[in-house]
Amino acid sequence: MFKNLLKVVTISLFIFSCASSVKKVSLPADTNIKTAIAEGDVAIQKAYSNQWDVLAQDELNKSSSYLKKAKQADRDGKDQAKVVEHLEMYQAYYNEAQSMGASRSARVSGLLAARETALASGIHQDSKENKEFAKLDSDFRDLAADSKIDAKDYAELQKKYLNLAAAAKKNTALATARKQIEEARNNRASQNAPSSLNMAELDVKSAENMIDANQGNVETYQPSIDKANRSAALLAAVVAEQKRANFNLDEGSAKRLVQQKGMIAKMDADLAAQKAMLSNSRSEYIAAQIALENSKQEGDEKEKQLTEKETQLAAQGKLLSQAEADQKFQTALETARKQFSTREADVYRQGDKLLIRLKTVGFATGAATLPDTSKSILDKVTSVAKQLSPKEIMVEGHTDSVGAANVNDELSKKRADTVATYLKEQGMPKAEIQSVGFGFQKPLASNKSKEGRAQNRRVDIWITPEGMQKAPVQDSSKTE
Repeated sequence: MFKNLLKVVTISLFIFSCASSVKKVSLPADTNIKTAIAEGDVAIQKAYSNQWDVLAQDELNKSSSYLKKAKQADRDGKDQAKVVEHLEMYQAYYNEAQSMGASRSARVSGLLAARETALASGIHQDSKENKEFAKLDSDFRDLAADSKIDAKDYAELQKKYLNLAAAAKKNTALATARKQIEEARNNRASQNAPSSLNMAELDVKSAENMIDANQGNVETYQPSIDKANRSAALLAAVVAEQKRANFNLDEGSAKRLVQQKGMIAKMDADLAAQKAMLSNSRSEYIAAQIALENSKQEGDEKEKQLTEKETQLAAQGKLLSQAEADQKFQTALETARKQFSTREADVYRQGDKLLIRLKTVGFATGAATLPDTSKSILDKVTSVAKQLSPKEIMVEGHTDSVGAANVNDELSKKRADTVATYLKEQGMPKAEIQSVGFGFQKPLASNKSKEGRAQNRRVDIWITPEGMQKAPVQDSSKTE
């Protein structure tokens, strides 16, 4: 019994000694308990934002602990005197933490700024960096408690906080780019897309260097982060196209496909915006009609407004039709490029027309009879043309310079007529299909070499889609 009594006395003395280390606080008699607890929560959050957890950790922890006890006692329906007692202890330790934080913060303001930079960098998202941050905080508390701070230790700790902040920023801002580069490497980017891979790696490294050199100046280093993310995204898209083609697609062709798809995506977005604008205009038009009917006294003015709305609606409808036609054109262009191998044909956009340059129609020397083996290629041309609802198709025949000019002119015309006839037989009633022969008047390469002559022997099919506005025509030998 004596031992138990001694234990109770010892514990009581310990509690008394702890409590006596802070100045006692008495709450006013009219204190609202729930209001005091809510204000306490706000005060504790403010204490952490003022970094008291490194300036006065023990005092802040005790203050927070007593506030939690007050909350629990209030929830449990304990005697109000007990809740008040906990709140008074919370306030006493809070005042102590506040006093200690104020006295120490002036001496370590540079460290506090460096630590704040680390906190703002998203450091808690990485467990490894979080552990390193906790270690630095421990060193900070020891340093802040010293009566005399060593300048070398101070500078070293400040540097570590800033380095950690930079690492966290890089990990957060460039995490996706790094992952895309790693995945690209795992998908043979070093062999198949070396240029895109190198650019992405260089841009990521540049962004890292910009972050290191411009701590706290987001406006300066953010553009480099954006550039790195774009380069990595392009690399990922290029490798994805190559993988889709079982890695039988060179880097340049893969880039063009990615750019083409990006163009179509942008057109989809623009088209959606124009449709929304047209819908709004129609709503305004209907509203104007109703207003006109309900406001006979203002008939002349309303009629004028209605006419203006009709004009605006017609103009927007025209823009929308053009945008839809242009989108349809781009989709057909992409489809055509996928259908033809590089050995069969090249496909270009030339202003408001689609050019399919056939390389392997396979006419016999001096003949214009269509070989059966070439009909499958012309069937592909028909499929692409039907997507565009063409208003006009022009078939051009071209030869090399071997033989007389008049003979080549006639031969090229007959071959163009043969191809045009086949296309008509495939059923495109709305399209006006014409043909013309140019002989060797429009060579693509020199006729002095075998390869050049082979390139010049060709059939060009120009498709003009319905609804497309006239645009400048580029050199037909160049891609868009």
